[in-house]
Amino acid sequence: MAPSASQAPKPKKSSKPLLAVMPFEARQVGADEAQILAEAIASELASTGEVRLMERSQMDKILSEQGFQQSGTCNGAECAVEVGQILGIDRMVVGSVGH
Repeated sequence: MAPSASQAPKPKKSSKPLLAVMPFEARQVGADEAQILAEAIASELASTGEVRLMERSQMDKILSEQGFQQSGTCNGAECAVEVGQILGIDRMVVGSVGH
């Protein structure tokens, strides 16, 4: 007798936190430099194997579908909380970069 759907093992939820690295605010540096730094940090965090990283394209899609409008950066605590709730993430990296 084959197991029914209710008897099938449920997939385990990953114990690794889901992390999003938001675009950094550029202060006295170019927007490209801020983006490169954010991508480098995301890459380093992902390479540790300690977190699951939400792709930028996935974040943009979810935020767009939910009608969330932002100017590209999210530095304030209120904004970070709102974005985190919309994305369903466990951790978020936000900030600014300058000289």
